[in-house]
Amino acid sequence: MDFSNLEFKFVPKPDLLLIIVSGVLFITIFLPWWSWGGYTSFGYNYPGWSVNGFHNGGILTFMMCLVGIAASFLDSQKTRGIMGMGAGILAVLGTIISLATLSGAGIGFGMIIAIIASVALGVVGYMIYRKSQGLSTWGSSGGKTPPAQMPPSQTPPGQTPPPAGPSAPPPPPPPPPR
Repeated sequence: MDFSNLEFKFVPKPDLLLIIVSGVLFITIFLPWWSWGGYTSFGYNYPGWSVNGFHNGGILTFMMCLVGIAASFLDSQKTRGIMGMGAGILAVLGTIISLATLSGAGIGFGMIIAIIASVALGVVGYMIYRKSQGLSTWGSSGGKTPPAQMPPSQTPPGQTPPPAGPSAPPPPPPPPPR
């Protein structure tokens, strides 16, 4: 990837999908990422408690959702896509760091949604980057057939079709009816 011509101009109309995914990731930071369950002993109910995403790797995830929101306002699709992909990858890394430091606690639903939203942020960034390169969202050729492989009836305007090569002899005529 060539990073020499990245542009940082802002637009008034942001990329909506990037904002939605980053917004979902932002909301998950406030949800429970891990929890310790309560228990009952001798008739007394000990309550459980939970921790949100503002601990350990969740801070990295929080910063990356802010980067995703900021990237959605960039003018250059290439820059927007690269920043979205990078933010998604680092957000996944942040949630994995938080997952690795659970130490006996259970996974909360906020962490599960954060992992899904982090992966989605990276995928949306990848889709935007591919679109900036003139390719389809998925696939290697973008649905475009290279000119060398186009049938003669579909040659690009301004070009003459390639000369027809040697062809097979015509089939023999059918036998006469009896």
